[in-house]
Amino acid sequence: MRHAVVIRLKYRDGEEFEWRLAFFRAVCLRSLLNQRDQSFDIVVLCNPEHEERLRSLSEKIVTINMDVPISGDADYRRKGERNSVMPFHYDLDYDIQTRLDSDDIVMDGFTEKVLKVMDAARGPRLACFKARRLHLDTLHIYRVHMDHRRSPFLSVYNPRRDTFIYEVGHGGWKDRILEIGGDIEVVNAGHCYQVAHGRNASTHIKRRDKLLR
Repeated sequence: MRHAVVIRLKYRDGEEFEWRLAFFRAVCLRSLLNQRDQSFDIVVLCNPEHEERLRSLSEKIVTINMDVPISGDADYRRKGERNSVMPFHYDLDYDIQTRLDSDDIVMDGFTEKVLKVMDAARGPRLACFKARRLHLDTLHIYRVHMDHRRSPFLSVYNPRRDTFIYEVGHGGWKDRILEIGGDIEVVNAGHCYQVAHGRNASTHIKRRDKLLR
């Protein structure tokens, strides 16, 4: 099955973009390139002026000029585009789409686990990976308090590719897969981590997060 790890890295030129690009290269991209299983493409949603720079980071990277006018998290929320969608299955012909943020990190074996979960599917399936949060400065690991069916770490398999479209946000994936008769598999924690670096709302240690180690 063809597998795409889809990442949004869409920011205006300037300090924020340079920080995000450097963090993506050092953390997220490195963790993907260190996977034992390399049978996936890295599809990066970005501004057209950044496509060449991103593709130069790895032969595995495929870039897409994202049509939605997003210019950073603040504008993204203000414009109400949290659930913007793109028809990746139909256009790019991937059997599996895995959603990852550009500042996330995955452990070795993550992509193997995605394939294993999807190999057992008899129809459309959404795999929701339980998240942990990693503090960038202390390297402490926290349990995240959330409904894991709405985890930011999601993979979808859908043989009916024209009936599921990729969503930038992650809140609606569960509803989408159920609408087309799919099932949901919740995968135990330990495969992927949100990195708490404090530059946006989702990357702070929350009061309800529990310190594990």
